[in-house]
Amino acid sequence: MGTNFESRLSECVFCDVIANRVPRKVRYQDNELIVFENALDWVPIMYIIAPKVHLTQSEFWCSSLFLNATRVAVQIGESDAVNGFRLVSNFGDDAMQSQPHGHLHLLGGDHLGLYVDFPDKSEFWLKIYGQSAYDPKKFRALND
Repeated sequence: MGTNFESRLSECVFCDVIANRVPRKVRYQDNELIVFENALDWVPIMYIIAPKVHLTQSEFWCSSLFLNATRVAVQIGESDAVNGFRLVSNFGDDAMQSQPHGHLHLLGGDHLGLYVDFPDKSEFWLKIYGQSAYDPKKFRALND
């Protein structure tokens, strides 16, 4: 992640969720972590697991909070997605990371396929990136 990624997302939606400025259904929280429902609903279970302090993705993964986050994620996954779940994390533009706040995704509640077979995302791409499909060259150009 470079400075262009950070400057493009000057406001942090996850910090707003943590501060109760953006409503989300909270599945779990303690003094350090929050687990809430993702605004996207591509699969039945889509949770965000995030530290309550703003960290980049790399900072989060290298922090002492990460081990606790994975424990919480596994407990919730085993409880809410009994037939299986996936933990996913995206780093940078090529991985299509859309939030600067470090986090994990917990996905489940349905067969996820070889990777993740989400429904048509053209409306999502249009809303977030101003185009109806992901084009890495065009996406990188937004950050230059």
